[in-house]
Amino acid sequence: MAGIIHPYYTVALAPAIGALVGLGVTQLWRDRASLASRATLAAVLALTTGWAWDLLAQTTWQPWLTWAVPIAGFVGVAGLLGVHRLPRAAVVGVATVALVAGAGGSTAYALATAATPHTGAIPSAGPAGAGGMRGPAPPPPAPSSPLCSRRTPAPTPGSPPPSAPTTPPATSWRPRRP
Repeated sequence: MAGIIHPYYTVALAPAIGALVGLGVTQLWRDRASLASRATLAAVLALTTGWAWDLLAQTTWQPWLTWAVPIAGFVGVAGLLGVHRLPRAAVVGVATVALVAGAGGSTAYALATAATPHTGAIPSAGPAGAGGMRGPAPPPPAPSSPLCSRRTPAPTPGSPPPSAPTTPPATSWRPRRP
């Protein structure tokens, strides 16, 4: 199972993870007078904007976002560390910058996903050509691998000849009457 990614489970877990993050950030914001809460908020914002930068840097779609999100994140991190000493209007500004920086990359990917036509049950996230969550391609099979051809291997000397494929007997199937 190494290297297999199941997008359905990622999609199914996303709302629950979002709810837990939202609850945690709300509680940390309410307790922003403590250094531990401010440092945790700043660290979460730094990790979020760093991850957004990494994802946005993998594509040429909207290149200005690649640097706008981390710059806003840096301003938000600095503001969150000193938010307890700021006047109310500045606190609202810090919260807005942090929210825009934290949600900037995710919102851009969500809008690109919604704007792209998809087939199937689970769309791939992000703009076209972003790579998605597929991981590295597996190496090609070795020439002697049975995956290279569908031919039956040559029989070894002294072994019985391969039997012809058998077909099941033709029977009609009818549902039983009650």
